[in-house]
Amino acid sequence: MTASTTRRTTAARSRIAAVGAIAVAGALLLTGCGDQTGSGGGSDSGEGKSNSAPLFDKLPQKIQDAGVLKAGTNAEYAPMEFQEGGKIVGVDPDIAAALGEKLGVKVEFTSGSFDGLITALNSGRYDIAMSSITDNKQRQEGLDDKGKKLGPGVDFVDYFVAGTAVYVQKGNPKGINSIEDLCGQPAAVQRGTTYEKALQDQSKKCTDAGKKAVKIQSFENDTEAQTRVKSGGAVAGVNDYPVAVDLARK
Repeated sequence: MTASTTRRTTAARSRIAAVGAIAVAGALLLTGCGDQTGSGGGSDSGEGKSNSAPLFDKLPQKIQDAGVLKAGTNAEYAPMEFQEGGKIVGVDPDIAAALGEKLGVKVEFTSGSFDGLITALNSGRYDIAMSSITDNKQRQEGLDDKGKKLGPGVDFVDYFVAGTAVYVQKGNPKGINSIEDLCGQPAAVQRGTTYEKALQDQSKKCTDAGKKAVKIQSFENDTEAQTRVKSGGAVAGVNDYPVAVDLARK
């Protein structure tokens, strides 16, 4: 299963400049399996056949026996998933906690790099991935950007839809009002995300129109991309709308 992607936000010198047209679906990710569904965090563990949770019997036997569902995430994406007081918290962990009550198992989150979540899921390190991961054909079929087969693909359980937003330094000193304004400009983004692809698509539109390409600055962590914008090293960043709103609010 997958879940929506999120990143952690710290300081506040950015605001939303424009909302793009790209939809980002939050979903739970699973490797292609029939009965394995759900995730949760913070609920009481329920091992054994006597578990009375309504969906416990639907879980694979190994998860029933373990009493734990291992969830991979990238906890740098407030308000969706981030670290606070040594714990992974946020919207997705809250949803996971509610699901865990129905499943009768404890959901344990581990944070890793976003672009490595699906690989870790397919390797068996995680039972699910829950990190604001957009549901698209490429990930479903295990393909890279050029359509080359990388792995077996994953199944999604979608549970929310959020737009993609462009955020800028406070005061918008460069006058960025839409993603189209980024032609020839440096823009920061997290590597391996759908909004990195959005910037790549926009850059092609720029050059097709006879304008300069977007100077895309890709970072392993979203926090680094946000810092780049706040320091003025990039005129804008691209992110999930809820995350950009949270960043601007802070």
